Amino acid sequence: MWFNHYGNGVFHITPDGRFQRLTTREGLPGDRVGAWYQSRDGAIWLGIDRGGLAHLRQRRFRVIGPEQGLPARRRVRLRG
Repeated sequence: MWFNHYGNGVFHITPDGRFQRLTTREGLPGDRVGAWYQSRDGAIWLGIDRGGLAHLRQRRFRVIGPEQGLPARRRVRLRG
């Protein structure tokens, strides 16, 4: 679910209940989101007061690492 509170950025709650607030700290051009739209491809378009238009897209890849079962990184020593 996406929602905005004018002057406080935009908020996102994922289906698993995680909460995220996006503001200028996360790279938005402004915190006063006046309008938003979700396109067919799942991207979010935000109309920002005096900040133009922001386009948020879902990640196109997923990182798989030790948390998902891959072995931890090994440190390699280079001999000179």
